[in-house]
Amino acid sequence: MKEIPYWMPEFEKLLLKVASNPSSLIWIDELHTFYKQYEGKGEYVRVRFECESLMSMIYKHTGFFEKSFDIDLRLLKENPTETASYWGVISRAVATSDNLGRKIEIIPYAEAFLNTQDDSFSKKHVVLLWYVLIFAQKENSYFESFNPIVKNVELFLEEKADIQLSFAERVKYLNDKYVNALITSNSFELAYSKANKEERAQLAKDYLATKPPKFFRERLKLYV
Repeated sequence: MKEIPYWMPEFEKLLLKVASNPSSLIWIDELHTFYKQYEGKGEYVRVRFECESLMSMIYKHTGFFEKSFDIDLRLLKENPTETASYWGVISRAVATSDNLGRKIEIIPYAEAFLNTQDDSFSKKHVVLLWYVLIFAQKENSYFESFNPIVKNVELFLEEKADIQLSFAERVKYLNDKYVNALITSNSFELAYSKANKEERAQLAKDYLATKPPKFFRERLKLYV
């Protein structure tokens, strides 16, 4: 079990404050002050990364897309793809690049990220869909290195996309299935938490009728 960094509890308090009102710029100075206190210490790079990622999120929420994108682009340039939370930064950056017409600047980082050994679809699906739609006209062989990511989500969903579809179409189909499964699961959990004892059994029955993937069926055991 990994040891929790000593700075993390204080950072999480700050994170909760930001989450309570992510559209407020009042947190920018507080985040800056927080990471500056670790300057010269071994954990400075990690703390600054987490704080600046939050700053970028705030700027995006408040419509300052250029500021958000510039922060994310710098973080992608300065940090290896294995950095914790890197996936969150690049997922946000690809979306912002669409708004700003700056896709070309992100493509090299997207390619490096998608070719890391971690084939987790949950972390890569936003970037993978964005990337394959940009290059949708390419032959399937162009995306061959991404096949492990697709196989990973097919196992997760217990469903295979039609092999006759183009790679981009397969990714879009699987992405839609994955996102719908997440939305359905989250909706069930919210409704279940608010329901009385008599209603919960029916809610669980109705949820199972949607045929959720095994992962979510296993999660159901936490509730019933």
